Formats: sequence, structure tokens, C-alpha cells
Amino acid sequence: MKRTIRQSGSTLLWMIGALVVLGAVAAGVALMSPSAINQELANNRHQQSYYVALSGINFAKSLTETQLITVDSKTYSIGSGEFTLKVGDKSGTTYPVSSLGSINKGKYGESYYYIGSINITPVAENNIRPTGPTGSISGKEVHIAGIVDGPVIAQISTLSGGSKITGSYILTSTTQELVITGGVTVAVNNGSVVCSNKGVSISGGSSVINGNVYSPGAASSGNGYIKISGGATVNGNLYANNTITLDGASRIYGQSHSQKDIQVVSSIIGTSSKKQNLLSVLTPTIDGWQTIYTDINSQQGIYLKGITLNGNLHYKTLLQTTQYATTWVGSQDHSPTYPTEPLSCDSFDIFTAPKFSATEDKVIRADTTISAGTYYYKSLTTESWPTICLDTSGGDINILVRGRAYIGGKVYIKSKAAEKCKQFDISSSAAAAAAPYIYLYSGEEFTLGGGVDWAGTVVANGDINPGGGSEIVGSLHSINGSINPDNSWYNIKVVGLHD
Repeated sequence: MKRTIRQSGSTLLWMIGALVVLGAVAAGVALMSPSAINQELANNRHQQSYYVALSGINFAKSLTETQLITVDSKTYSIGSGEFTLKVGDKSGTTYPVSSLGSINKGKYGESYYYIGSINITPVAENNIRPTGPTGSISGKEVHIAGIVDGPVIAQISTLSGGSKITGSYILTSTTQELVITGGVTVAVNNGSVVCSNKGVSISGGSSVINGNVYSPGAASSGNGYIKISGGATVNGNLYANNTITLDGASRIYGQSHSQKDIQVVSSIIGTSSKKQNLLSVLTPTIDGWQTIYTDINSQQGIYLKGITLNGNLHYKTLLQTTQYATTWVGSQDHSPTYPTEPLSCDSFDIFTAPKFSATEDKVIRADTTISAGTYYYKSLTTESWPTICLDTSGGDINILVRGRAYIGGKVYIKSKAAEKCKQFDISSSAAAAAAPYIYLYSGEEFTLGGGVDWAGTVVANGDINPGGGSEIVGSLHSINGSINPDNSWYNIKVVGLHD
């Protein structure tokens, strides 16, 4: 597949071409006999072909490893000449490279010069790939609709009803509440968390949270709260800098730590076989006419209203109960445990757009195999619904697009040299093996057609638009746009790039 060379390589070719022309002019200054002139011209052409061949070697020395791999055997034009590079198999840290330079090829006075084989060490990749972590969906704005098998971290986000996130769900904004509602399951994997700097609201039907919930925002600005209601279930601990409110027959099967107070309006807490713990700085109020199984720790007092409580009370000032409404079985003392402060929400890395030059508007119309290498395009589109094979058996595939990237067609993968290129789905082990080697950057937006699958990491300066019904094995990261702004329903197994 043809590759657009980088600007540094083009400049090198221009400079060497200029030297070749100057050498030809200087050779004609002396007065000579006709035979001497012919001999001198032949010598000069031979010298020119030598310089052209040498320019090929110097050009090869300016290439990265992924660029050298894709050269294989390729011819480049330079002024009135051309050189053909051949790159052999890697040995240690070098590649054997030969260069055949030619002048006036196929015409009178043609001349050739061969240099080879020279062992060349490729230059560093110069941050073609992202340097930050890619094992998530991340961006300033992320809309989740479908199944995300992995973590999501964003500044702001929405989560459609019926969706599922198996990893952490983290919002860094101090102005948008993290809302989970409508039969959603979040944070299934061990160690995953829900975290918001504004506040967390979990409600609606069978919404289930299996990890810890953190709200570390500043209570002085009204942030840092947690609200659980509407029959939602939390199987992890709650940590808040502000008030924790438990309402609407929610089910809490973890500890609740508030740096302010806890309001139990109506909630099922703990079980007869496994008690929980409510810990607050201010006086918690416990109501709702439920039977709950929990200890209560308060740095002030405790107010028990319409409740049946099975648990011990630890408080410093005053215990209040409502006569005929409070039933309590347990002990009491004045040595309460202080609530644990919430952890800070992780922040996502905003990727830096790579710098590169490109001259080709790439349109894929027929079935195409993209093998290991780095490809530079002004734009990337497809027509006529082709089959695109992403072949990582030879190493990394890097596709860098200055403008818009649109993929409409069948995307297949090949991760091993011996296997055939094949279709994949979200559970494919072959796709999980290939995805760490595939990277695409778009300077504008990246779009998949309806039902089009993708493998690999995508970083876009603009929006990332999965197609409705798409299955993705890889990761998505937007620098300045939105991920899934149309709320298309799609599924993704998050797999980041390899180290």
C-alpha cells in the first residue's frame, strides 16, 4: 500500500536532488574534446546515479520502524532520477537496506548505481501513538448506550436506560451530576468504582451498583452528595463529603461514610446475617418504617424515628427516639468511629494531537488489506461497502488522518501470520489479540456506518460516532468532541494499546 512520506524525508530528497543538479552544471565548465566530453558526461551520469542511490540510503535512515517495514521494495522519484529501496528482515535492532539509484532510466544516457546492503537503525516513532493510558472510553463528553465492557471516564456523560458498564464510571465535572437510572448495571468488575466531583444520583427500577461510590466534591459549594432512591441497589460502600440520602426503598448492602450527615428516608440496609454501618460527622436521621440491620456511628447525636433497627449505636452527644415508632435492639456507647473520606476521582488524560503531513485523500472502494505500517492521509473514506482486513501479524498498524475518517463496510482482523483474515465479534479472542496493535487518529471526526464493527484504539480531535449496532473491540478517546453524540446503541469491549 502506498505511503505518503513525512515532510522531513521530502526535504532530504529535495536537498540531495539539488546537489545532483549542481554537480552536473559544474562538470560542464572545462573545455574538452568530443571524446573527452562523452567520457566526462558518462562519468558525471555515473556520479549522479551514485548520489541518487545515496539519497535513498539517507532517506531510509530518516524512517521509523513502522515506516521501514512497509517499504519492502519501493521506488521513489527524485529530480530526473529515482531510487529503489529494498528492506530486509530485522536483525537485532537494525534492518538491511539496499538502494539502486538511476538517471535517465529507459532513455539515452541512462546510468545506475547500487549501494547495499547497509544496516540501518530506525529512528524513534516520535509519539505517533498516544503516550497516555488507552484502556478506557474517555473524553470531555461521553454518551453511553449499550454495553461497555470496561471503564468510562469523562468530564460529563449520560447513561441510557438498560445500559451496562462492567468497569468504573467516573465524571470529573463539578457542574454535572452523575445520574444512573433505568435498569442500569455499573461497576461489575472487582475494584471498579462510581465517582463524581459534583454528586451522584442512583435511582430507577433495578439499577445496580456493585462497586464503591465516591463523591469527593466540596460540600461548601453544594457538591459531594450521594442520593440513592427508586429501588436502586448498591452492593458497595458509599463515601461522600456532603449528605448521603437513602430513600425510595433502595437497598444498601455496604457501609455509608458521610463527612456531613446521613438521611435515611426509606431504605433497606444490611441483612440479618450481615450488618452494615452508617458513619457520619453530623447527626443522622433514620426513618422510613423499614427493618434495617446496621450499626450507626455519629460524631454528634443520632435521631431514630419510624424505624426497626438491629444494630449498635456509637455517638458523642444525644440519642433521640420517637416513642411508639422506634424499635431498637442493640448496645450503645460514646466512642464513635470517624467516617472515611472519599477518594478523589481519577482524571482523564487529554491526548495531544500528533503532528504530521499528508497529501492523499484515501478512498477504499475494493477489498483491501492494511498490513503493519504507518499510513498518513488527508482524509479516509470508503465506498461500495468493501471488506477491510486489518492484518497485525507483522506488527503495529498506525493510521493517521488529518481530516475526517469514515468507515462503511466489513472490517475483519488477522492477528497471526498463519490464520486467515476473519470477521469478529465483541467476544472474539482474536480481536482482543489484534486490537492492541491497531491505532487510528482523526484530526476531525471518526464515524462508523450502521452495523460496522471496529478493532483498535481511536483518538479523534472531534466527535466519535459508533454506528448503531456496531461492535467494537478497542478504545475510544475524543480530544475536543463528543463520543456517541447521537446516542447510538452499540457494544464495546475496552482493550487499550500495548506498551
